[in-house]
Amino acid sequence: MRLKLLLVCLLTVPGGQFLSAAEWRTLPETEAAQSVDLVFDRAGNPRLAYRAGLVNGVLREARWTGSKWQMTTVDATPDTGEYASIVVDDSNNSRIAYFDWTQTGLRMAVEESGNWNLQDVAIWNYNGEYAHQLQDSSGKSHLFWFDRYNEMLAYAKKSNLSWQNEPVDFSRVNGIYIAAVETPDGKPTVLYSAPSAGEIRLAKPGTGDWVIETIAESGRFIQLGIDSAGTLKAAWISSETGRVRIAQKTHAGWEIEDLPQSPAVSGSLAMLVRPDGFRVLIVQDLETAAFHVFREESAGWISETLFQGDPQPRHFPAIELAPNGEEAMAIITHQGLRYFGNLGAGGFWEEAKEISDGWKAHPTIGIIHAEPENRTYSERLGWQFLFPFEEGTWFYDPNGTWWWTRSDIFPHIYSMEIEGWKQFD
Repeated sequence: MRLKLLLVCLLTVPGGQFLSAAEWRTLPETEAAQSVDLVFDRAGNPRLAYRAGLVNGVLREARWTGSKWQMTTVDATPDTGEYASIVVDDSNNSRIAYFDWTQTGLRMAVEESGNWNLQDVAIWNYNGEYAHQLQDSSGKSHLFWFDRYNEMLAYAKKSNLSWQNEPVDFSRVNGIYIAAVETPDGKPTVLYSAPSAGEIRLAKPGTGDWVIETIAESGRFIQLGIDSAGTLKAAWISSETGRVRIAQKTHAGWEIEDLPQSPAVSGSLAMLVRPDGFRVLIVQDLETAAFHVFREESAGWISETLFQGDPQPRHFPAIELAPNGEEAMAIITHQGLRYFGNLGAGGFWEEAKEISDGWKAHPTIGIIHAEPENRTYSERLGWQFLFPFEEGTWFYDPNGTWWWTRSDIFPHIYSMEIEGWKQFD
């Protein structure tokens, strides 16, 4: 039987710690960044939208081409690009919603034939903070944002060639920290904070006005997701305790609890709901400035420390599920705009030469999963930190032959046999 070897996303290392099998990459961005969002294009490559520059910043997009990061200035207007929210349409073009401080309004950048069409959605009067873009199953964009002038949550969708705007929640000072999903009935459903009332609310279109439901006390960095069964799941940082709270909708109502092992004071949050219903959260601990990832499994929650960040709380991290089923993350730190995930050929995955069937990983390194197809092996760069012996990765085949790779001399693979080292080119 011929086998194609795939690396499983989670690797077990000594001490029971769980590490993802990719590494952080700092993008070639010279400006300080804010408000990053992440999406995958039709080829499975990541695209990031963000504000580049803390003072008079501009809107930029970074996309992985398959071999390098391509950085593009989308809107060069000074002081724009905050709360960037990106989707990719069926034609593989990007659409980015963002707040323009110069015009104090919400704008949409639409990629068309390699150019950017900048559209006004709700200009002036401080419309557009906390912008969130939802792309539904038909490919249409739904926009939610905070209308500061009217102190309310607002909504827009495209009708013919123009944007049609409407209020969602008229009550005063509500509509910040916005997250939205499409429910199985095809309706855009939005979760948001109403700080004047000290509440977190859920809204969805009704026969006339939006139907609004209060689900919890006020919170920050609100996240909303939905699994393949249509179950809504949420997370936020409690304004009262500073801890992360998690929730899911049941027939009896919302089940809400503290995230196990949540930092005592959390600074920022992002959540992914996998199709199987398990959640993955990125949480910043303000007391230590460290970023942690929490993964839900059938036996409970596991966590790992990603890296030390900096104490600034407005990172707005982003997490998405890549087409290959792995999680990918983007975070802004004092080191710059950073991405963590599989970048395909020429990135973290590099194709090695044909080798023998039936591979198994060394138990202190991780797991290699085999499935029928062919006799190729993909090696992910950056594994050397998982095994404390020089800069290589050790594993062995069922016959007991030890193998070793060196990332600095890749793609050579070496086997240790009785006659000594053998190189496979």
